[in-house]
Amino acid sequence: MMQQQTDQADLQILGDIGGTNCRLSLWKGNECCFIEYYLAEEYEFFEHIITAFMDLCTARLALMQESEKQTQIDSISDLSIRYACLAVAGRVDRGRVYLTNLNWQLSEEDLSESIGCQTFLVNDVYAQALAVSKSSINDRIHLSGPTDIDLKKTMVVLGVGTGLGEALLI
Repeated sequence: MMQQQTDQADLQILGDIGGTNCRLSLWKGNECCFIEYYLAEEYEFFEHIITAFMDLCTARLALMQESEKQTQIDSISDLSIRYACLAVAGRVDRGRVYLTNLNWQLSEEDLSESIGCQTFLVNDVYAQALAVSKSSINDRIHLSGPTDIDLKKTMVVLGVGTGLGEALLI
């Protein structure tokens, strides 16, 4: 078994699971280690994507640690992932979501078990709305309409992908 490394204890998996594409990323603190893109239609189950991603994490982190002369990672169980958060294109209800365009059913409980860490599912547009509410005025871009509006007030988030999601921030 690998010795616990303090710099490895802060790994997180963040993902965007849509009707067309799945994007999964591994983060170490606030730094993105890598991002992988998967075409959803090529996979019968999301579990196949997460398994491929976890195998890739093992391989890439082993290479990174070899180059840094750190303790070798031999398997996914050696990874110390703190949590996973997946933004999904669908309504999350009691930790479960059904993605209608893919016929996939995901649950926080099942994913926590397969990934090996606490996993959270959130609606993708809700996640975007949270990000917008935490962004600074300088991060926002005026698209059209009156220019003398207060960017600190009511905002709308639209997520156009395979479907259309919307959120209103008041």
